[in-house]
Amino acid sequence: MIAAAAIERSPLVNPAPSPIAVIAAMREEIEPLVRRLAGRVSVGSDLVAGRLAGRELVLSVCGEGSARAASGIERLFVRCSPSRIVGIGIAGGLTPTLSPGSIVVATRVATTTGVLDAPADDWRRIAVTVSGGVEAAIATSDVILTTREAKTRLARRLAEHNPLVVDLESAAWARAAQAHRVPWLILRAVSDTMNEDLPFDFDRLRDATGSVDRRRVLWHAVARPTTIPALWRLRARVRLAAARLADLIEEIVAAVPDEEAQR
Repeated sequence: MIAAAAIERSPLVNPAPSPIAVIAAMREEIEPLVRRLAGRVSVGSDLVAGRLAGRELVLSVCGEGSARAASGIERLFVRCSPSRIVGIGIAGGLTPTLSPGSIVVATRVATTTGVLDAPADDWRRIAVTVSGGVEAAIATSDVILTTREAKTRLARRLAEHNPLVVDLESAAWARAAQAHRVPWLILRAVSDTMNEDLPFDFDRLRDATGSVDRRRVLWHAVARPTTIPALWRLRARVRLAAARLADLIEEIVAAVPDEEAQR
């Protein structure tokens, strides 16, 4: 097991193998994976280290939105030297062919200002094989798309890249990984489809850091009881997506050859 001191190490003085880092925006997205770690140890409030399928892993909650995602992953690089970044989490559908729970494996991350191509390696091939998901572009947005009209508009703006899902963090993760010359893989599970509206405008319920304020969500639900069933369905989908993503990470890590795991 990775000792806590090894996470806070300088990579120049500690010869231990670099861990695989799995990151998510929200604790709910990564908690099922945390529970699977053998000999896990918490390092601060946002890092957990342990072993999965014989591999050294570090799990990190980097925060919601592009700003928190960027600062969170940079903290991760300061505190340890991961051999690879694997981003996981939920996303909104940008095509009517995707149903809740569908898995998308990123070939690239598209924004309105550019595209970041994912490294082509065995990890992505294994991810597609074990997940039964599709390889495609993931779109990253600065705002939470809460209506079918908003999703359709973004899909049209990025039509040349053919994105299948939209999220808030993948571009920040990919940029940081590329800057540090670390391979990256991103897996997203659909929480809301292209033809669905979210229960209410979550973008208006974000706090100053960019995170959705759970207390405000609860207050809005209580004030609008008709939204509660849809909110509960979304919550259930997030839980199922997180469990499915934990399954995939375990299968992928177990399937990667020893020599590839540390690349």
